[in-house]
Amino acid sequence: MNGTPGQFERDVYSNGTKTLLASLKDVDAIKIAGGGATLNAISKFNCEDVFTYLSSGGGASLEYISSGNLAAIDYIENHNKNKALRKI
Repeated sequence: MNGTPGQFERDVYSNGTKTLLASLKDVDAIKIAGGGATLNAISKFNCEDVFTYLSSGGGASLEYISSGNLAAIDYIENHNKNKALRKI
């Protein structure tokens, strides 16, 4: 989940988000949510325990899930490998 289906901050528009989160409680799967607004909605409706993993990185989380790579992580891993090679 990345983003909310309604303007959850205002009660009059929050039903879509609240209903979606409630429906995920019974889904037997790995559930990942990302992004600041998404985490705020999850917190507002007390649904933290519904998810397997929560991340404040919305777009970055989607990129990592879809491609298995993230530029910053790749850089750190390559930097650490090069650093280790220099010590040999």
